[in-house]
Amino acid sequence: MKYSFSACLICFIITLVSCSKNDGTDTSTFISGRWNIVADSTYDGVGIGNHLTVYKGDSGDYCNFNTNGFVDIKEGINLNTSHYKVISGSSVFIDDFYGSPSDTAHIEKLNDNDIIVTTYIFPTPGGSFGRTLHLSR
Repeated sequence: MKYSFSACLICFIITLVSCSKNDGTDTSTFISGRWNIVADSTYDGVGIGNHLTVYKGDSGDYCNFNTNGFVDIKEGINLNTSHYKVISGSSVFIDDFYGSPSDTAHIEKLNDNDIIVTTYIFPTPGGSFGRTLHLSR
């Protein structure tokens, strides 16, 4: 009985250690490269004019996470280059992530084909503010 309890305890500890969140290194490597923009959602306007605006990506639109710590986001004729840093396996800092009071975004979905990055949606008396970026490969 003592042996089976010890074996179960060791298996439980191994499971806990192997399921811990990564430090962002794997995520940083994984998101590197060019992604197509599926949709980019932001809140525009103030007060009763505040509303969600969803930009649907065109064939030439992209988001390129460079290995030098910069991200290029091209939507239509607009090209924006910002600094980024993966903070953890589920968080990324993107400098000047438009429409967001906080530049730290949560990675909601990340797999071989899709990534969804979203900021916290801040409800204020002047309206809601935040951003969600859906990318695909």
